[in-house]
Amino acid sequence: MHSEDTQLPSIVDSAALRLEELFNKSKWPRFAGKALAELSRRSREQLPPPGPRLAGAEAASYLAELITITEREIIAAHSAYPSLQWRWYLRSLPNKLFDGSYRSTAGYDRALAEAVAWNMPRGGLSLVQKKLTYRVDSSAVRHIVDYIARIKFLSNLHIAYRRIGKGATLDTSTPIFDVTNDDRTNLAIEIYDQRHDQTESTFGKGMGIAPLDSYDYEQFSRMRSTDDLTLFLVIGCESISVPLTHPGPDGRLVKAFTQARHFIFPIDAKSIFHPFGPRIDTSSTMLSAVAAIVQMLMIFPVLISEIPWAFGSTLQVGYFLINQSIAKKLFDTCLPQINGHLIKYFEFDEWPNNFEMWAQSADSVLPSLWPLKTGGIYQACGDQYILFDFHSASAALGSRLEIDRKNPDLGNIRGDKFEKQCQEIIDGSKWNPTPAIAALRGKHLRRDGAQVTDIDAIGEYESTILIVSCKSVVYDALYDRGEYGVIRNAAATVDAAVEHWENLIESFRSTPAGDNFDFSRFANIIGIVCTPFAVFTSNDRSLSPVVGSLRACASISELRAWLYQDD
Repeated sequence: MHSEDTQLPSIVDSAALRLEELFNKSKWPRFAGKALAELSRRSREQLPPPGPRLAGAEAASYLAELITITEREIIAAHSAYPSLQWRWYLRSLPNKLFDGSYRSTAGYDRALAEAVAWNMPRGGLSLVQKKLTYRVDSSAVRHIVDYIARIKFLSNLHIAYRRIGKGATLDTSTPIFDVTNDDRTNLAIEIYDQRHDQTESTFGKGMGIAPLDSYDYEQFSRMRSTDDLTLFLVIGCESISVPLTHPGPDGRLVKAFTQARHFIFPIDAKSIFHPFGPRIDTSSTMLSAVAAIVQMLMIFPVLISEIPWAFGSTLQVGYFLINQSIAKKLFDTCLPQINGHLIKYFEFDEWPNNFEMWAQSADSVLPSLWPLKTGGIYQACGDQYILFDFHSASAALGSRLEIDRKNPDLGNIRGDKFEKQCQEIIDGSKWNPTPAIAALRGKHLRRDGAQVTDIDAIGEYESTILIVSCKSVVYDALYDRGEYGVIRNAAATVDAAVEHWENLIESFRSTPAGDNFDFSRFANIIGIVCTPFAVFTSNDRSLSPVVGSLRACASISELRAWLYQDD
């Protein structure tokens, strides 16, 4: 930071400061407990539990119905505030209101709170000097606390449903519906929750390949895009002070500091939609669902260059207001140019070509409460303004990147892509194999004329060789929701793969040479099964460490952490 920057004035988010001050003075945990207990009582009055302890399909069916009832109760109790007002409050709230046992809890519960709030009434625009402004007092804080407490209750029902899918039993004798397990299941769920929390990501999990946070950020984050297919994601972060140019009190642009709670993350659209290579077309169904999102994220630089306050507002709260006539003019001008670039890479001819068409497409990007998907990427505010929510658009894109797990044409293709991703991570570490060993990847190994296996990914370090079997398991909405059959099928897949791979590795140890391979110079031969995400299993063999912290079945994030642990 330059020395002159330290003298810059600050742009203060007075709403966030005032809300935090009032929360610090209030007895919000006590209020929250009362609201939660009331919601639990009202929901159970409408749907009494069929018994004190429920398991399997009976528990899942009961929870599914109770979740729908609870959603209705929350919306009815808090519809006095319109959705626009709720968005304003929620983006300014301190993180501690959403914190939970795991790192991912706050993000999930914030997103759930915003998704439910989208169902509140429209209208309620309140502007002061062209900025959204609502009252911040003890009455508003009490209403907000009650809302967040009830969202936490709903989130807990989601958690209970997921755990039922993993073999837990629902105890309906407690107000918040506890889940109980035998020791083995309890340990397996605890291990899974910790692993999932450490590797949580959005982009890529639904594609059956490596999620973005566990692969190579650099290949996605190049600002320069010769093909003009850069999307600008807006991601939430811890508050940090950053300098920027912003309109001053007199309307003139000045340099100032702002407390940024979001950052801008450029990403290559081709990497998202052509992850399996340029010859593999993205489905028209997926592109239709995200067309308005893609265009909105591409037009972001134009909007912030034309609207002086847009960049600062985006960094603070993830959205900004714009005059409808200006928005229409910019979209009508830019969309045909953007579409000219998009059609070069996607066999899809239904890209909206003007603002009216774009708005119709964007209206279909609705939030889903369960499984949770973000939506509501823009909102008309009266007759004069439009709110563009780039934080919601970014999250909505990630939650809609999902392939059909039943598509036979993509099975082998995505598997090959995932194998290459694993190998690239190994190649970038100290386990980078020599040319002779690297040449074995993808090769059918033979012994006594019979095929032994083919190698998905391989590495070596000093006297140890690492042989990896890659399983391109898909994390889609059904897995995220916790559907019993989907969870069990994924577990069975990795458990069988681990058993097969361990037997194979043992054969390499006993007979390290074959017709076209020779591992005899290695003192240690280790092998694991690798998946794009941490797959739930209660199988001791799959959860056992092979070496150090590396499990017999590891996610690609865990593999990468282990490969680079001493670097």
